[in-house]
Amino acid sequence: MKVIRDAIHGNIEISEEEIGIIDSIEVQRLRRIRQLGMAYLVYPGANHTRFEHSLGVMHLAGRVSESLGLGEDEKKLLRISGLLHDIGHMPLSHALEDLVRDYYGVTHTSLSEKIIKEMDLGNFSNREVISIVRGEGELGKIISSPLDVDRADYLVRDSHYTGVAYGVIDLERLIQSFEISNGKVVLSEKGIKAAETLLFARFAMYPTVYLHHVSRIADAMLTRAVLSCFLDRTLSIEELSKMDDFDLISFLRRQEGIPSKIMRMIDERNLYKRVVYLSRMDMDDDFFELLTNLRSNGIKKIVEIENELASEFNLRNGDLLIDVFPSPSFEEVEVLVKYRGEMKALEEVSFLAKVLSWASWDYWRFGIYVPKEIRRNLSEETVLRKLRSILGG
Repeated sequence: MKVIRDAIHGNIEISEEEIGIIDSIEVQRLRRIRQLGMAYLVYPGANHTRFEHSLGVMHLAGRVSESLGLGEDEKKLLRISGLLHDIGHMPLSHALEDLVRDYYGVTHTSLSEKIIKEMDLGNFSNREVISIVRGEGELGKIISSPLDVDRADYLVRDSHYTGVAYGVIDLERLIQSFEISNGKVVLSEKGIKAAETLLFARFAMYPTVYLHHVSRIADAMLTRAVLSCFLDRTLSIEELSKMDDFDLISFLRRQEGIPSKIMRMIDERNLYKRVVYLSRMDMDDDFFELLTNLRSNGIKKIVEIENELASEFNLRNGDLLIDVFPSPSFEEVEVLVKYRGEMKALEEVSFLAKVLSWASWDYWRFGIYVPKEIRRNLSEETVLRKLRSILGG
C-alpha cells in the first residue's frame, strides 16, 4: 500500500494492484493533459491534469462504495473504473471534442473503451471496467450518471486551481447520502441540500470557467489549427489520440500556414476578439433556430459558413471563427431521490433544481471571432446582416 498526497482529498491510499495500472504508459500520459484545456490563458493556476482528476475520481468511488456497504471486489472494480474513466481524452481535454466527433465519429469515451480493452488490468476484468465507465448497471451510475463522483471531483478541483470560489460542494454529506433502494443507487432525502450545492456549483462554474469567452476563443482557434492539419493530411486521428498537450503544441508550431500562425498567436496570447457575442435574449426565435440547426449540422457545416462569411469581407479562411455554444443540459435534476418513501426526480422535490435548470440558458452564447486588427474594421450589425443572408434568415 502506498499513499499519494492530493491537493483536494488529502491522502489517497493506493493498493499494489492499482500502482501497476497507474504506472502504465496509458495512465501516465494523463499527467501531460491539462484538465481545463485552454483555460490556463484565463486562470494561470489552471494547470492541473487529467491524472490528478482520475486519482480523485478513483478515491471518491471508493468512498461511495464504503458508504453503500459494497463488497471489497466491487469497491476495487469501481476504483479502477474511476481511475480509467478519462483514459481516452485527447490533448487539451475537451477543446477538440466537437471536431473529432464530427469528423471521425470519435469521442473520449469511445477512445477510453478502446484503450481499456487493450490494457493489462491484472485481476480486473476489462469488460466489466468498460461497462462501468459507460455508466451501465447500478454500479456504473456511481462513475457516470447525472450525479456522479466524476463531476463531484472536477467541480471542486477546478474551483481550487482556478481560484474561483464557486465549486464549493458538501462532498462528505453527498457521499453519505447515496443508498441502494430496490436495486438502484439513489439519493436519500438528507442528501437533497448536498445535491443542490453541486447543482449551484455547476451552474456558477460553467459561465465563469468552462464557457469563459477567452477559453472559447482559444478553443475555436485551436480547433481551426487542428482541422487544417486534418484537411492537409499532416495529422491523423490515430496520431492525435496518442498525443499529449506538449506533443500537439510542438507539432502545430512546426507546421506551415494556418496551424503555425494560430499557435504563434496562442503562444503570444494574441487571441481573436469578439465581433459578435449574443445571448439567447438578444435574438428572435427564428435566428436562434437557425443557429442551433447550424450547430447540430456539425463542424463541417460551420466551417463552410465561416469561409463563406469571411469571403464577404475579403478575409482569408481561418480569419473568422463561428462559435455556437451547446444547449445547456442539467441532467442532475433527473436524479432519483428517496423522498418520504417514494422515488422522485430531484426537480420534483427541489425548487432550486428546477429553477437552475431553466436559468442555465442564461450562459448560452453565440460568438463570431476575428483577429483584433480585423475587429476594428467590422461592426456587429454588418456581420450579422451578412450571416443572416447566408443562413437564409
